[in-house]
Amino acid sequence: MFMTKIFFFLILFSSSLFAQEVVDNFEDEPSAPTINEELRKLRKRVLVVTGADQPTRDGYFIFMPSGMFQNSSKPDRTSDNEYMQFDPTDVETANIPAIILPGNFDASLPVIYQVAWQNGDSGIDGIVWRLKSAVSTLGGAYSSYSSGDLVADTSGGANMQNLTDETSVTESWAANDVVKFQIARVPTDAGDTGDTDAFLRSVIIKYKKTL
Repeated sequence: MFMTKIFFFLILFSSSLFAQEVVDNFEDEPSAPTINEELRKLRKRVLVVTGADQPTRDGYFIFMPSGMFQNSSKPDRTSDNEYMQFDPTDVETANIPAIILPGNFDASLPVIYQVAWQNGDSGIDGIVWRLKSAVSTLGGAYSSYSSGDLVADTSGGANMQNLTDETSVTESWAANDVVKFQIARVPTDAGDTGDTDAFLRSVIIKYKKTL
């Protein structure tokens, strides 16, 4: 009888331990996520943008001398067509072929331009560049050229490659507009102190477009 009681007690004790283990394991299982929890996770992964909050990225047009056109055989070109040589006394202008602005062009943000150029002599000269633009819609007539936007730069020395500061274009453009340009050196400006040719390497137009 005594042994029977002990055996029965051991069975009850083991059963209670097993039941406790099952409860513990069940409590360790992650609870099913609620709808609000799932939405919070989703908001962290999804970017919702509207109106002025839309992100943008840069777009570029880069024009090389080989793709530009001279006016009355000026400015001169180097034999390898790598540079255009702008005179230190006369205002010489090169025409840049027209571009079509993309459909996601962001007209609310500024368009900027830069000029890459080289100074040929040993002096540290100031050079003034001017970019003009004329705009049209597809199939339409061009506006008159703008008065232009000036940028002054100082060379780093003989045969140094130079890049002007970023300069805003004051004209207003819209998506899908057709725009053509003229680039000139302006030796008549007081800031242009160079007494030799300035060698144009490229003209860079940078704009913003929405994603």
